[in-house]
Order: sequence, then structure tokens, then C-alpha cells
Amino acid sequence: MAVDLPLLSLLIWVPILGGALALAAGNDRPNQARWVALLAALLTLALSVELYIGFDPLPGTMQFLERHP
Repeated sequence: MAVDLPLLSLLIWVPILGGALALAAGNDRPNQARWVALLAALLTLALSVELYIGFDPLPGTMQFLERHP
């Protein structure tokens, strides 16, 4: 499957960056930390749904690849 976005990398980095941003909000702004965490989780879910829709269970080969020069 050829996609324009590096979905596999995004699925790793979005939760990490979301957690770092929520941690950076600190105890002073708990509501902001909750919103950041929620947005990161929803974005991760949306990326996962994209992979789920594109998955074909029949072939036994790698389906999602990222190639970097």
C-alpha cells in the first residue's frame, strides 16, 4: 500500500509527543494537559483506522512499509 504520510512513524511519535506536551503543561494547567492528551489519542486513533481500513488479511506478506532514502 502506498501512502503519502509515514503512518507507521506517526503512530509511534504522536503519542510520545502528546505525552510530552501534556507533561509540559504540568500541574498548573491540568485541563490543558487533558485536552492535549485527548487530541493526541484521537489523532492516533484516526491514523490506526486508516491502517485498519487498508489491511488485507489474505496475503502473508508485509503490507505497510516506509522507505527512506
